[in-house]
Amino acid sequence: MSDRPQNESKEQAQGNVGEQPPQEVPMPRDDDAQAQNQKQKKKKKEDDGQRKWYAIFATILIIIIIILLLLLLRQCSSDVPTLNPDYPPKEQDPNAEIIPGDDDDKLAHEEGGGAVSLQYSDKLIIDLSDEQALLQFANPGRSTRDMVLWITIQDVVIAQSGRIIPGYRINTLDLLEGAAKRLTEGVYNGKLVIYFYNPETNERTTVNTEAPVTITVRQ
Repeated sequence: MSDRPQNESKEQAQGNVGEQPPQEVPMPRDDDAQAQNQKQKKKKKEDDGQRKWYAIFATILIIIIIILLLLLLRQCSSDVPTLNPDYPPKEQDPNAEIIPGDDDDKLAHEEGGGAVSLQYSDKLIIDLSDEQALLQFANPGRSTRDMVLWITIQDVVIAQSGRIIPGYRINTLDLLEGAAKRLTEGVYNGKLVIYFYNPETNERTTVNTEAPVTITVRQ
């Protein structure tokens, strides 16, 4: 009788050892799922932004390449050399004005030659504040040549006119760049240097005229 209870106790003990308690599977919390979702959305947004910038950069690069190709084609089409004239026309002086009541009967001259008549004052004023020369110079309508006037002081050109055609005069000339800085108030001995041009060929003649003048420089 004593053996049976012992066996039952042993079997019961063995049965208790073989049984395993149920294991709990951890479930993700709502906060963790939301954070993971936001992280994925942020990464997708960054990827979309990068693709957008790549597309913009590629578009700009294509536009630059197209512009460079157009410029290259244009340059290739304009590579034909231009033949420059031996005597390019000189622009008429912007300060030139018509001489009122001028006589335009041309002076007598030999065929192929020319004749000139000029009028000028031997006293000039240079205004440093305006950087201008005030003068009286005219190419009467009777002349057969255009004229270009230089004003020089101590062999330095301080002013230069454009073309003065017959029948026109000038009363002001702009000083050349930097000329005003080389002058101070006072009186200078200067020269008018007159060059003559053929109005038909624009060729400058080999003869020029110089006239001494007194130049007063003021502020």
